[in-house]
Amino acid sequence: MDENIFFTADEHYGSKRTLEVTRRPFTSVEEMDNAMVARVNDLPENAIVYHVGDFGQYETVKLFRPDIKHVLIFGNYEDWHLKIHKSEQHMGMEFVDYLLDLGFSAIHSLDHQIELYPNVTMNMVHKPTEADLNKFNLFGHIHRLQMVKRFGLNVGVDVHKYRPVPLSTVRHYHHLIESFYDEDVFC
Repeated sequence: MDENIFFTADEHYGSKRTLEVTRRPFTSVEEMDNAMVARVNDLPENAIVYHVGDFGQYETVKLFRPDIKHVLIFGNYEDWHLKIHKSEQHMGMEFVDYLLDLGFSAIHSLDHQIELYPNVTMNMVHKPTEADLNKFNLFGHIHRLQMVKRFGLNVGVDVHKYRPVPLSTVRHYHHLIESFYDEDVFC
């Protein structure tokens, strides 16, 4: 089961601004989106992908293989959309219901935790400034600015070749951060 768990963040599907600002290596938004969707669709059967915020064009979830489950942890863009739709309904539904109807398996508007190893909890939160410093954290938000921090791993697409990160890789970085990296790595 563990080999089917993946993490990603900051896809920003449909965003020309993100393509340009982050200088992603694609010639168009369509090429960017197609490449990232293809990489998700290459995952093993029955994979679970945790999207740790700033998904982008939500309808993109319909392009993924139906056997893959998608769990969305809100980032600042989702928080913004939630605030917009608090007082009005989106296409006749509340925002979270709309996202579930599109195809997301679960939605978490705050941080979310799962076991990294037996008895070791990992926290997923979009912004590294909101990380739980007593846990190992997966985060996004900062795109390619820094992949590892003392308290966790950036799972954003910009530092992982525009593909989801497998749990085995997360465990590898957790081990490196805990046992090998010195303070110079985190400066």
